[in-house]
Amino acid sequence: MNKEYKNKYLSLVKHILEHEIFYKVLEKYFELGDAPTKKTVCDIMRASYIYNVSPESISTIERRSQTVFGWINWILSLQS
Repeated sequence: MNKEYKNKYLSLVKHILEHEIFYKVLEKYFELGDAPTKKTVCDIMRASYIYNVSPESISTIERRSQTVFGWINWILSLQS
């Protein structure tokens, strides 16, 4: 974290996007040209590996989908 501001955030984004769920949701965002629906994000999450979360754990997946949206929105806000 001893990098300059821009490089620090680019490094953080790189590490976030190494996780399948974040990469796939961002890819879907670009494919659609807009944010995917919560259902789409939850479907992507169920199809992806999420440490210590069962694909049948609907409430956990729905709750964590908000976190995924938050990080993706933060990543997209960096381009401003």
